[in-house]
Amino acid sequence: MEIVLPGGKMVSGNEVMALGVESILSTKPKGQNVVVNLPTSHLAHEIIKKYQGKIAQVDVGETNVVVKMEKIKSKVGGEGSCGGLVVSPSKCRDGLLSVAIILSLMARQNKSLDRKSTRLNSSHTDISRMPSSA
Repeated sequence: MEIVLPGGKMVSGNEVMALGVESILSTKPKGQNVVVNLPTSHLAHEIIKKYQGKIAQVDVGETNVVVKMEKIKSKVGGEGSCGGLVVSPSKCRDGLLSVAIILSLMARQNKSLDRKSTRLNSSHTDISRMPSSA
């Protein structure tokens, strides 16, 4: 899943993961379990700690995330590199659900994605500078 902001800046998979986790955790009691893979950025970890969540890290692989989510009864998990969330009871990443969850967060906080994403991390990839594949 890719999200492109005005001006050609892309929201990274780790930012999508952090935004989605924030959206889910902001509507749940504090202390929820969240499963992420080992390479997921510190960005998601900061959001999880903000909501006093418990981080469970697993090896790379969506299956590892889902198995651990089931084992510890986690409501959300994912891999920052892909930018898709796994939201219980689903057993796989869902890009459309991830977008809906982020839109819900934006609406509740009355903030644009550009403002939220910039607040999370200012190191976007500028696709306007990437070479054309044509």
